[in-house]
Amino acid sequence: MDAGGGDGIDNAIDGDLTGGIFRDKAETVSSGFSDTHLPLGAPTGKTHGKIVNLPQNFTVKVEELPNPVGVSLTGIGSGGPAELLLCGLMTIFITDQDVGRVETCASVHLTVVSGTITGQVGTLNLVMPAGARVVVQTAGAGTQATNEAGSSASIVVNGVSVAPGTTADDQDGDGFLSSLETLIGTLPAVGCGVNAWPADFDDNAVIDISDALAFKPVFGATVPPTSARFDIDPSGLIDIGDVLAIKPVFGASCTA
Repeated sequence: MDAGGGDGIDNAIDGDLTGGIFRDKAETVSSGFSDTHLPLGAPTGKTHGKIVNLPQNFTVKVEELPNPVGVSLTGIGSGGPAELLLCGLMTIFITDQDVGRVETCASVHLTVVSGTITGQVGTLNLVMPAGARVVVQTAGAGTQATNEAGSSASIVVNGVSVAPGTTADDQDGDGFLSSLETLIGTLPAVGCGVNAWPADFDDNAVIDISDALAFKPVFGATVPPTSARFDIDPSGLIDIGDVLAIKPVFGASCTA
């Protein structure tokens, strides 16, 4: 259904909402075309929200954008702002100055104006200096961070420097970058199972003392000739850095 947005997207949620819940996929309209949009259980995208306070003579127009971009929000009329709860986490306000404002629960755009910002999104630990422009979004079962081409600084993702115009990701959400998994020979898109989780050397789906002891026979060896599989803190040498790399997930388990 293209309810007035004119964008031709089947099942888009284009329309002026006078209250209720919205999501970024198909639309369910009750009588009056105003109260409930996509109740739980309906096919949905990732962006969702609820209009919790809508002043008189004011409406909020919601238009779907291609995933994972989210939705476009426009305030119409006087008497604003409208108060929305977005993603079930944060409150935003829409005024009549908001025209085509893009919001999403599947990605976030960050610009560092001054200082250095550190933070964690999903399994990615980010260090972003001033001048960095970063987009973080879902990728497979995990998360990816893109240092935009217009960024003026490199960022650090899980200890790896990421230059402007490049991306780092953890496709399977196991806490190890896909680029690392490719390097050491584990499966970057599979988070659990045989040769899937870099810290799980015995493939038993639990990170425990046996995985730490797997380093003992090769400790101090160079790569090559030793297999890169043990060099999970890539340096060309199996050392304490590799042992410490399993510390963040020690005691954790997974399900194949």
